[in-house]
Amino acid sequence: MKTLFKISAIAVLAILALSGVAQAQGQPIDPGALGTSPIESVSQATNRFNTYVVWFYGLFWALAVVFLIWAAVTYLTANGDADKVATAKQRVVYAVIAACIALLATGIRSIATSLLSAS
Repeated sequence: MKTLFKISAIAVLAILALSGVAQAQGQPIDPGALGTSPIESVSQATNRFNTYVVWFYGLFWALAVVFLIWAAVTYLTANGDADKVATAKQRVVYAVIAACIALLATGIRSIATSLLSAS
């Protein structure tokens, strides 16, 4: 599992690095040819960021509920099997981690909103 995580982390970093190199190649782009940006003010950027955070917030809460239900079903069907009980406890830990990430998402949103509106 650790090897898979290391390989996937290296692959993601390599893709990010290569995409940066690929974007640096080619002819300079005329700024007038691109058109206008869909975001024209800080409040529009803040509103878009808040929309994304709300979506991720709901996603993490849904994930936490799914893990809790999955853990409950595993625990109820364990029939005293120590391995299944341990698996159910691990799933509860995953649900708590997802809930903590969801709570952090709202904290990050308020921090980013205050930083963007301070300028």
